Amino acid sequence: MSTVTTTKSVKLSSQYVQAGKRSYFFDLKKSGFGEVYFTISQLVPEGNTWTRSTVLIPAEHARAFYDGLCATIKEMRQAMALEQAALEEVEQRSPAKTPSRKATSKQPPAQSRSVGTANVA
Repeated sequence: MSTVTTTKSVKLSSQYVQAGKRSYFFDLKKSGFGEVYFTISQLVPEGNTWTRSTVLIPAEHARAFYDGLCATIKEMRQAMALEQAALEEVEQRSPAKTPSRKATSKQPPAQSRSVGTANVA
């Protein structure tokens, strides 16, 4: 009969991010074998339960992961800036909206309004 030895990992640090309905956890850990790694976990509500997804990144792959993440965020910002520029261009090309007659005040012109009492001669 063989004996299975399990070694627990130790959490070195943890960061929590709440974004909308989702929760993200960034945990730095050290395995029982001395290997350092980090995990990114996501909790998403699904009805009355929560679903957890986790990605494990070993320390030796952290730099490549970081570079890929930074490049993706840069591309996302550029795409968002292009989208914003396109929206602004559409807004500039569309005719200015003027208030409709129904939205204007129905008060008579200023000269015909009476304030206080009128002198009758």
